[in-house]
Amino acid sequence: MEIQRRLRFQGVKVSAAQLYPALKRMEERQWVISREESRIGADRVYYTISSEGKETLIHNTMDLIRFFESIIDEAVYPIYRGAAKELGIGPGTVIVDFSNPSIENLRIELATLTAPGGRYYISSIDDEQTNILKEWVEYEKLQDTITILEESGHTVAVPDRSVDVALVIFTLHEDDTEWILSEVNRILKPSSYCLIVDIEARDKDHFREVFYAQAVPGHSRSGIDMGILLPLLEEKDLKITEQHIEKGLILLTVQPQTII
Repeated sequence: MEIQRRLRFQGVKVSAAQLYPALKRMEERQWVISREESRIGADRVYYTISSEGKETLIHNTMDLIRFFESIIDEAVYPIYRGAAKELGIGPGTVIVDFSNPSIENLRIELATLTAPGGRYYISSIDDEQTNILKEWVEYEKLQDTITILEESGHTVAVPDRSVDVALVIFTLHEDDTEWILSEVNRILKPSSYCLIVDIEARDKDHFREVFYAQAVPGHSRSGIDMGILLPLLEEKDLKITEQHIEKGLILLTVQPQTII
């Protein structure tokens, strides 16, 4: 059987007794569509993935991507930590964090550094994420240092020019995130800094970019495109004060270009 042969090439051995019931279950769930063609000797059945099957596959693939992201975060944690240390975070520091939720270890460490007298704010995009983050804060017993802010109308409830450090780690590659840079410019104190960390997007025809654009919701690219980001930073009146690449990560330190 062709499916068995292809699976064997990938190192997976499946018997017909295992494969046919699995295909039948997938067809019952409308994940695949079958068609039969008459042939001399024996008819042949062809299976095609359905739109429902693709959605299920994408959902499961996203779980795998999130797993890989957690592994990556562990591997590059020292880079995050070192870059954040350069920002001079300490007692009394006010931080607003627009980063991907996966950087929990870094958040715990930095939030602890802001005490006493500081505050660590985390921007949340919706009610569900807010509830999850609040549960995490309670679990880690960080209520005295961390506050969850739900983004409303692309703004966060923080006064103008009141923040010492803004963090935007693995966020700007997502769609509809330009508002974050506007908020960074609004909330940062004079001479304060924002740390941006992300991977660099490849050519739009690169297989990674094609996969993200077609399969990952809210991701028209897998990383930040510097050709897009640099003009955007200028538009948002932000300037780069430091830039380097380490282990495939782009690390940018930016601050407001003009003070209103």
